[in-house]
Amino acid sequence: MATLYTITVDTDGVSATYSALATAEATELAGSGQLTSGNLVGNDEAALFTCAASGSSADGVAKFDDDDGWTTGDGNNIEVRGDNSTGIWDASKYWIQKAANWTAGLEFEQCNYSVIDRVQVDGNAKTSGSGIYLQNAINCTIKKCIAKNVPTATTYAGIHFAPTAGTNLVHSCVVYDCGTGVCFPNNADGNLTMSIIEGCTNGISAVGPTGTPEVTGCAIWNNADDILDGNAVLVMDYLATDDGGGGNPVAPLGANWDNEFDNIAANIYTIKSGGNCFEACAITNADNSDVPTEDIAGNARETGAGTSTCIGAFANGEVAAGGLSIPVAIHHILRH
Repeated sequence: MATLYTITVDTDGVSATYSALATAEATELAGSGQLTSGNLVGNDEAALFTCAASGSSADGVAKFDDDDGWTTGDGNNIEVRGDNSTGIWDASKYWIQKAANWTAGLEFEQCNYSVIDRVQVDGNAKTSGSGIYLQNAINCTIKKCIAKNVPTATTYAGIHFAPTAGTNLVHSCVVYDCGTGVCFPNNADGNLTMSIIEGCTNGISAVGPTGTPEVTGCAIWNNADDILDGNAVLVMDYLATDDGGGGNPVAPLGANWDNEFDNIAANIYTIKSGGNCFEACAITNADNSDVPTEDIAGNARETGAGTSTCIGAFANGEVAAGGLSIPVAIHHILRH
């Protein structure tokens, strides 16, 4: 088993090992921190960047690139973990904000097996650049993240996969007010499940000549085009959309999305009891093995055979008749 190093990033610059993720990336890559170097495979190491904020200041953009010397693999990977455990944007928790065009908020280039967990990215309405960007990185996981305010041009996305033949998993994420919510271009495969995409130009874009992205158990609505499916063979099941389509489509109760989620205008997507996204879905882990065991807030999903779970990023634990439920605190123990 690889030696796991926990590398703390704290944007208040007081009690942290590093005051910015980009600083931590550069220092650890050079072997001037806890890692031997960025060659995680050769050194049989793994790196967990735990990012927390005690104030309301945003962190700057960060990029992990194999061209710079990062070498990753299965068991020798990079994980960037934020501290939002509610699934609702919270500027008092760790977040990244773009300050310039032509950069992504958080980018991994050919760093396979990377994990991005509970990170919030604000595109800051810049004219170019995606929120979370995987450039030719495969077997990666993006989970429990929030991306917003990425440029309205559909070239850019809240979560963006550049051309790659590998499969990546996105689950339990919330994306809103972006050019494209989630983009699977060219020959990219991937699985998107149990997520929210709202208020974008394109909800999902799958326009490549090959590839078979799969989208399951998501709520995708109030986008100019919920599903932009070009030449890709997009597999869709249990989707709640304005456009319909795919297997087992779900429409909002009374044709009104306010019957499905607590406060859409405030970008609070806690699911409501009585709505079709709660009542009409019968998705199980037999339908899609990528259904996660936890939702965006860390509550357990019902994924056993014969049981059902809710459409969207929030599980049954957040169901409310009209108001928000109390967030659940999650404690993690890291073994070194």
